[in-house]
Amino acid sequence: MGYFSLRAQPGGGGDGGTPTEPDNPVPITGIEYLIAAGAAFGAKKIYDNKKK
Repeated sequence: MGYFSLRAQPGGGGDGGTPTEPDNPVPITGIEYLIAAGAAFGAKKIYDNKKK
């Protein structure tokens, strides 16, 4: 039986495709904070409604 591998993205570097870490990770911007705050607010509302 033959060996094969599937990759969603091409490998990094010229050494045959070993994955590498990105040099600059994306910082958290304002939209992520808004999403987190909205999720926390929604969870609190659900918790408060179940408590009644």
